[in-house]
Amino acid sequence: MTFLTWRAIYNRLPTDEKLAKLGINIILGCHCCAASNENNNLETVNHIFCQGEHARRVWCEITCTLGVRLTHSSLKILILNWWNTVTKNPIANFIIQALPSIICWEIWKARCSNKFDAINPSVYKTKANILFTIVQITKKKFGKANIVESWRNIHYILDTEIHYRTTTIVKWIKPPNMSVKLNNDGSCIQDRCDGDDQKLIGNLLFAYYINLGPGTSNIAEMAALLYGLKWCVNRGFSKIWIETDSMLLTRCIERDWDERLVIQFKMPEN
Repeated sequence: MTFLTWRAIYNRLPTDEKLAKLGINIILGCHCCAASNENNNLETVNHIFCQGEHARRVWCEITCTLGVRLTHSSLKILILNWWNTVTKNPIANFIIQALPSIICWEIWKARCSNKFDAINPSVYKTKANILFTIVQITKKKFGKANIVESWRNIHYILDTEIHYRTTTIVKWIKPPNMSVKLNNDGSCIQDRCDGDDQKLIGNLLFAYYINLGPGTSNIAEMAALLYGLKWCVNRGFSKIWIETDSMLLTRCIERDWDERLVIQFKMPEN
């Protein structure tokens, strides 16, 4: 389907116009129009897929249902406008991106059925085939989505905002044997420092909260770490593993700093 759409956009289909340019005798007539004033037109890509009677009715009825902006100037502009439609959820985006290729495929099938089998194009049949195809490929793409084979359901999907919730698994890594872990965090927005100590088996030993007053995040991080270390040392813990989200504090502790950073603050008493 996408390959057919690509060939249609770049005028690479064997239309009567292309065959006439090759010197092949063509009987004038359109295989997708029923009106007599259009039957004498030499079929072109734009006429077959967006300007002809059958194509216009198919595009109009589907776009009116889905609320997509429609233009019949050319197939390329029509598809570009369609693909630029803003969607509200991933399923709607998938449907909007896939529909133009499916519509072009069914319009081309209707044209070929008329030309080679003398079967008149049917807007109802074309729309039914388009609906069946888009529902099937959407179900395959989004297996858990409840999609019913009806244009009303497709319209509901396009008009529904879906808010995704992402879940992140957070695992606490145990420290080595006979050690404690100091989980440290500081915040200058709430003017506080907090943290906790845990044993090897994961039991919570101590949780602390310090109100430092106005300051910077670096001071808050440093104060929280120093407070936790003093608490551990005063209670006889010598093997201490530290976890912090401050890159500056980590580099200072590991001495990975060209010039030593000095932070001065008044440490609250335990």
